[in-house]
Amino acid sequence: MNRKTVEVFNQVFTTGSVSKVTGELEAIASY
Repeated sequence: MNRKTVEVFNQVFTTGSVSKVTGELEAIASY
């Protein structure tokens, strides 16, 4: 996994905010 992916997973485990991560993934996909 690349560094960005690891950061996203870390946010998932630390914040547990699924909606926030989903929003970031959608933002990444929109690029």
